[in-house]
Amino acid sequence: MSGGAAGGGTRSGNGPSQSVSDDPHADRQAFSGVGIRELVVLEVRFAQEGSATPHTRLAGVHLRTFLLIVVSAALSATSSDDRNNRLGSRQRKTHFPAGLRWPGDSLRGSLVSQPAGPGTPGEADRAPDFATLFGRPADLTSSAPGRVNLIGEHTDYNGGYVLPTVIPQKTFVEIARRRDRRVSVWSGGFPGDGVVSYELGSERRVGGWLDYVQGITWVLGGAGHSIGGIDARITSGVPVGSGLSSSAALEISLARGLREAFGLPVGDVPLALLARRAENEFVGAPVGIMDQMACLLAGDRHALFLDTLSLAYESLPLPTGAELAVINSGVAHNHARGDYRTRRAECERACALLGIRQLRDVGLDDLPRVAALPEPLGRRARHVITENARVLMAVEALRSADCECLGRLFDASHRSMRDDYEVSVPEVDLLVDLARGEPRVHGARLTGGGFGGAIVLLVETGHAASVAGRVADSYARRSGRTPTVLVPPPADVGA
Repeated sequence: MSGGAAGGGTRSGNGPSQSVSDDPHADRQAFSGVGIRELVVLEVRFAQEGSATPHTRLAGVHLRTFLLIVVSAALSATSSDDRNNRLGSRQRKTHFPAGLRWPGDSLRGSLVSQPAGPGTPGEADRAPDFATLFGRPADLTSSAPGRVNLIGEHTDYNGGYVLPTVIPQKTFVEIARRRDRRVSVWSGGFPGDGVVSYELGSERRVGGWLDYVQGITWVLGGAGHSIGGIDARITSGVPVGSGLSSSAALEISLARGLREAFGLPVGDVPLALLARRAENEFVGAPVGIMDQMACLLAGDRHALFLDTLSLAYESLPLPTGAELAVINSGVAHNHARGDYRTRRAECERACALLGIRQLRDVGLDDLPRVAALPEPLGRRARHVITENARVLMAVEALRSADCECLGRLFDASHRSMRDDYEVSVPEVDLLVDLARGEPRVHGARLTGGGFGGAIVLLVETGHAASVAGRVADSYARRSGRTPTVLVPPPADVGA
């Protein structure tokens, strides 16, 4: 990865060679005069007109072609220097928005874990404390929040753009160093397992929660970082299988704690990459980099605009005119199982047929060619391509505090995930429909990898708690499931 000072100079590496402008408004110019609201209306109209069958959705090229020309004009209206600096003919649509920070810019951070701060320890108050479990106090406590992705789903492992933010719920890891190489761990999520132990260097997949712990010690050791044995106690308020990155919150909180405990000289972005590698190669879940980066870098009331190809990022404040609600459907997913793998494999097959390395390398003006791919590859690729465009439009909506536009993008994203990527389930669709029926809701969508999990709503300020409570109650009556309102925190619901 390349590094250097933020705000000036040029960069090269895995991402595009591009000048980093000092003007924070530079990339807004790409959208000037395009009419983002009108663009979103066209997207909505297209979804309605082409909703009869997958075949008719793919066949509606005439309207889609008009839309893609307009969107491409918005995304491509950069300077001639921008266009000349793009890498290769197949990467001509790789856009590096101004204002993003490169990975080397102020990411080193402190070797000391961040304070736990406010959060939801969950079962911690009812569980045995560290001294009861291990006969001594902990040396330190590390934490990491869960995350909710506002928009940009299944784009990260395709080299695209994402826009996550953090949730109040966190995972906490208490750690005490040992004098040997033994790792002994207790998890409040699985108290019946008791204290589970293994030796450093002898990590072996067992198919449960311990794999995430073993994966972190395995990847740190493999990267040449010297760590010793530990006793560890894990508690978390991030629900498992909800699409809110419970696994990444565990990985990052543990990795942060080990970094502090043993003085490891590793910065935030390298730590996120190691955690992703642990989940990919040890746990066996083919996730992208978004979750680990979000759990490390996203801040309260801010979205993290992340280019997953270059790992450049920008923190964007959420608009004051809206607030978020997150409702867990009660349908759990597991990224280490087959469905998520299948979608990633479908994207790889689409790339092979298109003759490209990843779907980031094509843009909206390639959609007619993408539509000619065999089923279901055309729809899978179309979701990723249009979702990347929606993320860029969402960033512009955030910058202009256009909540109506952002809400319509939420809605369009959910339709694409439901119809093109086919990662929603009937319960989640019901939850989204109920949310959209609320007059104070700007938009709603499935968040996370899908096949269950949670939805995120964009709600008028001051109404998130009451809206979330009504939607959850109605959903429980109609589905027979037990939903959980995660954001706002439960104490605020019903206010």
